[in-house]
Amino acid sequence: VRGALDLGQPGGAVPLRAAAFVLAPAAEAKARTLLLLEADPRALGLREVDGRFTGSLETFALVVSRETGGTSPLSRRVEVSLPVSAPWLSIPGELELKPGTYQARLVMRGPDGRLGAVQHEFTVPPSGLRVSTPVLSDVLQAGQPAPTARSSFAPHGKLHVQFEVYGATRDPQAGTPRVSARHELKRGDGTVISRSDFTP
Repeated sequence: VRGALDLGQPGGAVPLRAAAFVLAPAAEAKARTLLLLEADPRALGLREVDGRFTGSLETFALVVSRETGGTSPLSRRVEVSLPVSAPWLSIPGELELKPGTYQARLVMRGPDGRLGAVQHEFTVPPSGLRVSTPVLSDVLQAGQPAPTARSSFAPHGKLHVQFEVYGATRDPQAGTPRVSARHELKRGDGTVISRSDFTP
């Protein structure tokens, strides 16, 4: 595991994908950052019992600052029980990070010792007026888009997007932040498919 983290080379017996979502401000000018690791459960060596995959997994992450070289480790042991029809297993972890560019090296180890490794680069923006990392998902959980490391979706159904705005100036009369937002959806060639006006 240590060698896989140090090398940071993607690969191994377990297909993995990762994403980072920079969220609300935290103390000391840091930002809450959700690190999401997803794996193909069929490659993890889990037991299949009554139509469910079960077993114990370990995840390890080393988040390295590009500017300072400082590292933030993160590890978890997870007991898994999910339907065999589940396409991917999603395991979240959370850190508080200062503004800057980071490389996350992530490793997952299945119950039989097989490993998968992946790396993911992301940026934590400086404090001030900013938006969270948008969540794009075709799955809702409790009425909210479920974060996913996927970057492509089926060309039918609904695709949900959610983001939050931080650091907005408060309206002096209402006492609440006054923010307007709009969206513009484009094809890969730049053609605009739809756009909206600014709305509060």
